[in-house]
Amino acid sequence: DFHVPLYNKEEIIDRLMFIVDDVTNEEFIRHQTELKSQSYDIMMSILPLETKGDFTKNLSSVTSSFLNLLEKSISLEADYFNKDDYIKILEEAYHDISKANFNNMKAMEVLKEQLQERLIYVKTLDEGDFQIQTVDILTKWIHSFFQHVEVLKILHQNGLGPKVEFSLPFDVNQSVKNKIEDLDRLKINILEYVFLVRNFKDLDAEKISNAPKKAQLYEQFDSITDLIQRRSKLISFLLFVSGDQKLSEAYSELSELLIHMPSKNKLTQASLLNHFVNPFKKIEEGLKDS
Repeated sequence: DFHVPLYNKEEIIDRLMFIVDDVTNEEFIRHQTELKSQSYDIMMSILPLETKGDFTKNLSSVTSSFLNLLEKSISLEADYFNKDDYIKILEEAYHDISKANFNNMKAMEVLKEQLQERLIYVKTLDEGDFQIQTVDILTKWIHSFFQHVEVLKILHQNGLGPKVEFSLPFDVNQSVKNKIEDLDRLKINILEYVFLVRNFKDLDAEKISNAPKKAQLYEQFDSITDLIQRRSKLISFLLFVSGDQKLSEAYSELSELLIHMPSKNKLTQASLLNHFVNPFKKIEEGLKDS
């Protein structure tokens, strides 16, 4: 960060203009680099497996189970869940990953142990948002599973392994359609309260410059953007399962960028554009093409 002096007509310093860099994009790029490194490590751990078919089948089964549990955790029904309901979901997740045979792969054994630790920790809590805890755990584990799935898809495309197939107890395409519609309602909510428009095409320089102050005055801004972040991640997962890789990546990028977006009291024009407006516009273009 640096500042520039602003002079009046008598060439006396009248004000200081502070230039603040938006470093959150750098954090996002660094995160993407880490993911590529992790994918390489996963590739090196899968290639030596003699029974890739069994590993693929078990991974697909566990991933499908976790997706179903995540779907349940953020459904309308979940509004009436209590601590015991979320504990039951996490216990089911741990049971599913524990019974799966992953050929003693170290990364998977670590995931089992970490899930058990998180489950024990959540059980000790007397209060708190158990939905957030549950969704956070399931999302992180599904993300790790999907890193393995992506590697298996590459191997399959090159004739080095079986095809990955999922089995979900709901219509994936209809679920995606419904969730995108729900996400659009949340997006419009932010647009109306913060930017005073309903569509991105109606944005202008004045509305964008006033947006950070409007966001600070909007009490629900952080909670709604957090909800958008979690739901866009699930949409990304489901689009991946349905085979729409490009749109899946667009929703995943939105989710990741929102994680790194400052809270409403620290928002800038740049952070709103880079972490909310631009990724959503990219999604809208993707929806037109799909």
